[in-house]
Amino acid sequence: MPQKIRIFYTNRFGDTMDTIDTEYYRRLADFAVDIGELMLRSGAETHRVEDTMSRILATAGFSVYSAFVLPTGVMLTLSEPKVCSISITKRTLDGGKNMSRVCEANEISRDFCSAKIDLDEAEKRLAAIAKEVLYPMWLKIVGTMFACAGMAVAFGGGMLDFGAGLVCGFFLALVNYFLRSLIGKDIIADTLCALTVTIAAIAIAFIFQSYLPRIGTLLTSAVISGCIMPLVPGVAITNAIRDMLCGDYLSAASRAIEASLAAASIAIGVGAGIFLGSKLDLTSGINFSSGELNFLQCIFVFISMLGFGIVFAIPKKHIVPCAANAMICWAIYVALKLYTNAGIFWANFIPILAVDLIAQILARILKAPVTSFLLGGILPLVPGFLIYRTAHLLILRDSGASAALSQTLLIAGSIALAIFLMDTLVSMYFRAVAAIKEKKRIKRKQ
Repeated sequence: MPQKIRIFYTNRFGDTMDTIDTEYYRRLADFAVDIGELMLRSGAETHRVEDTMSRILATAGFSVYSAFVLPTGVMLTLSEPKVCSISITKRTLDGGKNMSRVCEANEISRDFCSAKIDLDEAEKRLAAIAKEVLYPMWLKIVGTMFACAGMAVAFGGGMLDFGAGLVCGFFLALVNYFLRSLIGKDIIADTLCALTVTIAAIAIAFIFQSYLPRIGTLLTSAVISGCIMPLVPGVAITNAIRDMLCGDYLSAASRAIEASLAAASIAIGVGAGIFLGSKLDLTSGINFSSGELNFLQCIFVFISMLGFGIVFAIPKKHIVPCAANAMICWAIYVALKLYTNAGIFWANFIPILAVDLIAQILARILKAPVTSFLLGGILPLVPGFLIYRTAHLLILRDSGASAALSQTLLIAGSIALAIFLMDTLVSMYFRAVAAIKEKKRIKRKQ
């Protein structure tokens, strides 16, 4: 029998109760930990996880409740003077980026905290989404292929590079989805994935250069750059920025280290691929000339983000808005680069400012986390490729490493500042609206 202690209190439904069921509050704490752990390993920001857990714990009506989240674990405390204190710690491992689970967990939390569902129903729904597979494996492979191919064109390639991106993306998906679980180490897996796409891109370019020169020449750098984008820690970079702006400096630093290690792994893989390509006498397939910007690339960014939407398991109803946000971001970026004298800072700051505003609006219309729309919107400009290039140049001890590092930090700073400014303005606006509504409510009562 569960222990019950007599005490008068008012529950979240407004009912006066004279007993506390300690078993219920243990279940409530377990539920808060489970939903926090699921959100964290699915790619949610630290502050969002803490906020979700705190709201759930607040429904207990206890005098003390708190949630503390790190990138590798969640902790909580639920305490009342006349009830035994409950403290739980649960370690969290990366379960792959799954924004659909974040959105659904957020919805469960909202329904539970507003008393639309009870704890039994909330537990059932949480267990269901933990087992849910939104997209089958074959669709994830197709999504990876188009994500790579679209970004290959965005980085200056043509239709031939788009086709090569599809082929390299297929090999990337095979290595990424089937070998990662066997390898177990993300650093090794990222290195092998980068090595695979580099060798594949160089081999395809060599075939066209040697045997099909009339068809055209592949821009190897564009294909490789596009194909490593699914490996670039875009979610980690985005969350690191948002955690930093919310004051979660420990989590931000942890995610920044994660992004740096991923970039180093990619750099080693690409470097090893180029080395092997030269040793196998495929040098003619190594073409690292730069492409040009144009508005046609916006279409391919949209296609690429549709693919990324599947890769990151973004909810089906959010994929198109997310891809459209990315296309708008790239269009503004191209316009600034082609028709203004905007430097690196402003060329990245202004598009991110726009897409963050759109993400905030979409999040409130569709009642979903901002990250779901912001991630896709900023991904084309996230300096993931530059992080890789910086690491690659540092490994080679190239003098251009310092310039690449400065450029990376400048872009990252512009993105962080744009997100901070827009998030602050939106927050101020809604606080002002809430204050006006409260004043009107008080006046009506008077």
